[in-house]
Amino acid sequence: MNYQLHYDRLIERARSRMKPDGYTERHHVLPRYLGGGNESNNLVHLTAREHYIAHLLWAKITDHEKAWLAVGRMAGGDRKRLNSKLYEIAKIKSLPLLSKVGLKVGPVVGAMMREQKRGVCGQSLEELQELGRRSGLLNGKANGEKVRDEKLGVFAMTPEQLSEAGSKGAAKLKELGKGIYNQANFTDEQNERRRQGGINGAKRIVEEKLGVHGWTREQRSERARRQNHAAGKSTSSQKWKCDECDLISTPGGIGSHQRRTSHKGKTRIL
Repeated sequence: MNYQLHYDRLIERARSRMKPDGYTERHHVLPRYLGGGNESNNLVHLTAREHYIAHLLWAKITDHEKAWLAVGRMAGGDRKRLNSKLYEIAKIKSLPLLSKVGLKVGPVVGAMMREQKRGVCGQSLEELQELGRRSGLLNGKANGEKVRDEKLGVFAMTPEQLSEAGSKGAAKLKELGKGIYNQANFTDEQNERRRQGGINGAKRIVEEKLGVHGWTREQRSERARRQNHAAGKSTSSQKWKCDECDLISTPGGIGSHQRRTSHKGKTRIL
């Protein structure tokens, strides 16, 4: 007999029809122990009889020990004394009893495990927390690598899309007064550190000539001209220099700079 042909026909028939009414079982076309997963194209809904036949055919095709183990379990340990029809009848008729037994036995088993401190019931809170942390790290790392490698979520966004999403998120937080825009979320000490951090950051930018502070005089003038032109303003002809850092800008630019950096003194040079 061509077992592979009969197996393929059984699977194809299950794929081409609607899910049968009544009791059905989910079957992996390629078993998980051979690398099959839970993808939709690897799963079919079979009646109990079809499911038994499918496993029996697969065992005869591969002669794999795990395939025969599955057949033995489905046949109640003796595959020679239970055919597919009897398996289906036994499965359907035992469902109500299995459901009742599960409802009754579950709490009893749980109480017994707690009393005897078996399984997770025998572990301390610290051990459970460490187990949860490790599981989270492993799963998180695996999921992170998957979304990065397959370019899912934010990894599928362009730099422009990421920037736009960040700006929208910040604007929404500011509108709702949440996160860093809600002073109630921070203690007085934290607010003072944030304020001091802003001042120190501004000083570092000036001292290390970062950003616009590293521009030449011509670059600053060109930027001011473009900004004023876009706003419909005439470019100021006055140029002032900060006495502490030699920054050259318009009167308004010097004033804004000195308010941010607490610098004092300015000299008009043009």
